[in-house]
Amino acid sequence: MQLELPMFQKINLTKAKDVVVEQIEDLIVTGTLQPNQRLPSERNLAEMMKISRPTLREALTELEASGLLVADEAGGKKVANLVVSDFSPALLTLLATKESALRDYYSFRMELDSVIARQAAQNATDVDHARIRDALSELERLERHRSNLEQETAADTHFHMVLVEATHNVMTIQVMRSVYKLLENGIFVSRSIYLDSDKKSKVLSQHQSIAQSILAGDSDAAEQAARAHMSYVLDEVNNGLVERHRSNIAARRTQQFK
Repeated sequence: MQLELPMFQKINLTKAKDVVVEQIEDLIVTGTLQPNQRLPSERNLAEMMKISRPTLREALTELEASGLLVADEAGGKKVANLVVSDFSPALLTLLATKESALRDYYSFRMELDSVIARQAAQNATDVDHARIRDALSELERLERHRSNLEQETAADTHFHMVLVEATHNVMTIQVMRSVYKLLENGIFVSRSIYLDSDKKSKVLSQHQSIAQSILAGDSDAAEQAARAHMSYVLDEVNNGLVERHRSNIAARRTQQFK
């Protein structure tokens, strides 16, 4: 007598197209593929993934329909700009000029950067280690040579974003990308305050300590180094704000007695 076993269902083999879609989705959500990054040509991508071009074309069409990919100017595909910052230029200016907002920003950074450094020390790969070394080397190069504030800000921001990506934490990466302009703006403000070479050297030394701890895989030391760095920056910003306040008062007095 043959038993009927309804719990056994027909097995549907996964379509190659679905595997391609899932792989590209994973690359986007983990930050491996970044907003506005171009994909390889259809021919090259099909060869890399060992699939037919019609299958790849079907997958790319689905990803484009879902809003994850968009057509680029050259006729290929690129990752859509999925991360939108809510920080308008006017708001960024306001945050850079209001003392209470600046202090809140650096206090926020102190907590966040500590977590980022710890996660990076725990999760960074060999590729991440190489990127961290490269980013640190650029900071060291700018320290040795006379550089302008914009160059220093760009290199400093890049260094911190490399650490963010080394966490391999999807939420950390996406959140930090969404506030990238805020990060860049904050670094510009702090670097405009500590302009003398002694303070710049201290900041470089702090960056080196953070990087070395992450490269060594020492999460406790990395967290402590990041916290010490942001504590120093916060102190310097506070000192700079006090000096700016005094200068403003002096200027008003001068105007008053003219």
